[in-house]
Amino acid sequence: RAFSSGGEDFGRMKFKCTLSSMGVTWLERFVPIFDKMGKELSVLFTPETLHLVQGAADSGGLELHADLLVKEAFDEYKIASNNEDKIAVKLETATLYRVLRGLVGSEAT
Repeated sequence: RAFSSGGEDFGRMKFKCTLSSMGVTWLERFVPIFDKMGKELSVLFTPETLHLVQGAADSGGLELHADLLVKEAFDEYKIASNNEDKIAVKLETATLYRVLRGLVGSEAT
């Protein structure tokens, strides 16, 4: 169960990773909850932690968050940015959930 990013280059930001089987397991638990609660999810990648946050405005009044340790969630992880090696993105929860189900489904076949 591995997901690899293509080493995306966002201006002065670089990110490359391979999601571990433990990372997939944790995301399988959290992403459906985020998807049921709202449409958007903020993701903050730091050198040591992956933060998933859904604000009260996106989740009907509740603020949800999950933090995953990089060393447990990824087999390979490289990050670089001018912002103390932190990269933040907003994702649509439905899209993330669909990609995750595709990963899990491809491993089952």
